Amino acid sequence: MSSRPDRGGTPLLDSLHVALELEIPSDVRYIERVVEVVTHQVSRLAYHPRQVTLNLPVALTEALSNAILRGNADVTQRCVRIHCDVNRERVILEVVDDEKYLISARSLLVPNPKVEPSKSEKYERP
Repeated sequence: MSSRPDRGGTPLLDSLHVALELEIPSDVRYIERVVEVVTHQVSRLAYHPRQVTLNLPVALTEALSNAILRGNADVTQRCVRIHCDVNRERVILEVVDDEKYLISARSLLVPNPKVEPSKSEKYERP
């Protein structure tokens, strides 16, 4: 995806906004696919690869499993709703079980930094 300007002069990537609404049965077998769908959308908006491949999947998997196993007591007839709102500045995830309890409210990621730290900076301890 490029950040070339649209007709109004605004870079397309900067103005892009993605909202997903998903509803799944309360079954842990759906977790992997939901994580794939959400991760794919976030990866297209210039977030750091580590956030897309580690932070986001771990947070979303945890929220989904909590909603299914704890909130819905592993009853497969219930459902879980996922709302994901993404733009270049933030990712907001909401996972709600059938009892209407909000399991995970917000997951904020930082867009891909302009300068990648060198190896020595990454592993340096204070």
